[in-house]
Amino acid sequence: MRLATALATALFATSVAAQNCWYAPNNTPTVGTCNVFPWGQASSRYQTLMTADDLGQRPTILRALAFASCGSGTFTANRITIRFNYFQGATLGTDFATNLGSGAVTMLNATSFSWSYAANQFSDLTLTGAFPYIPARGNLLVDIEFEGAAGGTSFHRDVRERVFANNWTGSPPSTGTLSNHALKMRVSDGNACAGAAFTNYGRSCGNGPLTIAGGGTPTIGTTVSLAMSGGRASSAGAYFLGATRLNLDLSGAGMSGCFLNTELLAIFGVAFDGSGAATPVQLPIPTDNTLVGAIINWSGFNLDTSANTRGITTANGVEMKISN
Repeated sequence: MRLATALATALFATSVAAQNCWYAPNNTPTVGTCNVFPWGQASSRYQTLMTADDLGQRPTILRALAFASCGSGTFTANRITIRFNYFQGATLGTDFATNLGSGAVTMLNATSFSWSYAANQFSDLTLTGAFPYIPARGNLLVDIEFEGAAGGTSFHRDVRERVFANNWTGSPPSTGTLSNHALKMRVSDGNACAGAAFTNYGRSCGNGPLTIAGGGTPTIGTTVSLAMSGGRASSAGAYFLGATRLNLDLSGAGMSGCFLNTELLAIFGVAFDGSGAATPVQLPIPTDNTLVGAIINWSGFNLDTSANTRGITTANGVEMKISN
């Protein structure tokens, strides 16, 4: 069984939690050519963009910035300034001031700066500012300037525009070089990032008992699965989903020891084979950043006349949290 992408989008959108971490262009900190611009330089001016789509087209308060290094160490600088601002359009120019525009928010302005980073993971710089991001105002421009640096290394990069000028003394140059090799980057609200996961909860019933579990990692652009086992051999049943967890005892309805673990917003019928296992359902998750942070709850039931007077058993619940 495979859900159509349009149907999956509508169902996933029933419960969108607040996402707190955003990546450009993706969240894989172990992949990508290692590049020493800017963090492996003695001085640098560096600009790059995160698009409104990268940020899920959602208003948020940004308080943290992270990069994925190829090695571990501690970067130090005599001084460093990091600024965020809105940028209209998708293509940077080579003039730093023009790109930055007016009204930039200073996220960090420090001397004797120190930043410890770990290999192949996103390491946050300690910022002191807060940037109120509103998608309608444009893309996010990140502007970094430092000098007197040591202890840096190469960081993973991908295909994304950057403007840079390295190893100057005194004042940084007004213009830089434009290329398409920006570092992978993460911004967040300053809290720990919530990752994609399936989490089992609640109680199941029946002779098996009836059990549901998720397979794969629910990230956008991938396909994951659900599977039930412990049902009656050669029988019928269904998977179903809801936005909210429940803990409703069904004993009074003739299903002793059974619980409804999520409401029934949509039901997808399924057959159980001779071993009591249901045909797995495949769930394609669209490549849509607005789905990031969505939490969907799944459960299921089986028609088993030998289990109770109602002839129905219910599975535990499984929470599916979507990330990017």
